[in-house]
Amino acid sequence: MDLTSPIADWPLDVPDRLREVRTSDAWARVVHLTILDACCEAGLEAAAAWEDAAAWHVAGFDPTIGDLDPAAGTMPHDAVGADGIRNYHRELARLTDGTYRQELVAVESGRGPLVEAHLRTTARRGDRVLDIPTLLAFELPSLRIRRVTEIPGDLPAWDAFWAR
Repeated sequence: MDLTSPIADWPLDVPDRLREVRTSDAWARVVHLTILDACCEAGLEAAAAWEDAAAWHVAGFDPTIGDLDPAAGTMPHDAVGADGIRNYHRELARLTDGTYRQELVAVESGRGPLVEAHLRTTARRGDRVLDIPTLLAFELPSLRIRRVTEIPGDLPAWDAFWAR
């Protein structure tokens, strides 16, 4: 795993009110520190919180794999490892001329190895506008991130936005 930069180096905004980690839950703390490292370059060394073969999965259509063709069953895939996850987010930025953004709304934990991050996702592509809630489900067995599942809160809007 390349530890020289944040793994999930995505265009993420964290409001000032959420920049301080205020939880005693170990799993939520790992996710919160990882999010802060990704967006703020906080030097928190959160890259060590990721498993080597960590995966980022998009529920619904993944815009980075080609044309949206629901009739042909175009399926999402996983971005795997540090480079795969970084490349996924870079491709979203490229496809939206740098307008793809997510804003952290909350980090929630059930006191176990599954932590939720609630986000607001916005982007523009020509005359198309995306503005939807998004859920990130972090899976952390052994307190290291193994998988992130990104679930757009409005799948029809997500799919329509990314359709070519």
